Amino acid sequence: MEQNIWEMHYATTRYNIVFYLFSSLLTWIFAQKLIALDLRGNNIGSHGAQHLAKALINNKILSIMNLEMNQIRNEGIKYLSDALYENTTLTTLNLSSNEIDDDGALYLANALVNNRTLTKLDLIQNQIGDEGAHYFANALTKNTVKQAPLSNLAIHHSEFSIRH
Repeated sequence: MEQNIWEMHYATTRYNIVFYLFSSLLTWIFAQKLIALDLRGNNIGSHGAQHLAKALINNKILSIMNLEMNQIRNEGIKYLSDALYENTTLTTLNLSSNEIDDDGALYLANALVNNRTLTKLDLIQNQIGDEGAHYFANALTKNTVKQAPLSNLAIHHSEFSIRH
């Protein structure tokens, strides 16, 4: 009998997740068995984000992903944003404390224009300023998606509720 793994928590492990756990983790993601993935504090960096983005494009189940404190930076955010164009299941994404600035905010904002499923995006403790907040405001006014539009966006220490 096959067992499904529904949630996986590897928050702040003492292992180098990229080397020891990442290949197994990606196998499970590609097998589409996870609904929640918590990788906070594992320093996956932009390279790890690139691999996660590839898995996210094909995944049909994962709905919650926590990537807080992983030094993903703008380069990694570009990969994840590209995946958000195609992913149809992710509803919650935590990218707080990842050294993301206004350029990374632009990548994410562009992805939100057509994303149909993401309802919560956490970006606190990054370097997103007024320009980045402006990108999100513009993207959300252009978003014509009526199914599950983004309703919770946290930037810096402020939380904004978005209403359509």
